[in-house]
Parts: sequence; C-alpha cells; structure tokens
Amino acid sequence: MMIELHEEDDKEFGRRLMALRRKTGLTQWQFAHLLGITRSSYSHYETGRRSPDRRMILRIANRFKVSLDTLLKGVEVS
Repeated sequence: MMIELHEEDDKEFGRRLMALRRKTGLTQWQFAHLLGITRSSYSHYETGRRSPDRRMILRIANRFKVSLDTLLKGVEVS
C-alpha cells in the first residue's frame, strides 16, 4: 500500500487535519500527546511545513476514526 503526500498536497492535508482535530475538540498539544509526538511536530503537519510518514498517517486516521481517503483526499467513504 502506497501512502505519501506530495508537496502541493501538504497544505490541503493540513487544513483537513486541523478541521478534524477541531471537530474532536482537542488542542494541538492534546492531539500530539495522543499520537506520541511533540506539539511542534504536529503543528508542522497542520501548517504543511512537514509531511507525516506512512506510519503517522495511519495513526492519525485511526485516532480520528476516518478512512485514509477522507484524511488524504477529503473524500467521504460510506
């Protein structure tokens, strides 16, 4: 399974990530803590300055209980 973000997708991914996090009512610090990373690292994902690796993308999808399509492409899957 190939999971990767391209540079042009980073900002859109970050916007989706922020929207999902806010929907859960968690702060960046709280969500970063759940993922086992620093708030700074998590913040970089939301701003598009850094892309999470494959493992982290899967962990984020699992924590938000969303599909990879929803997380990576903004596509709702039923």
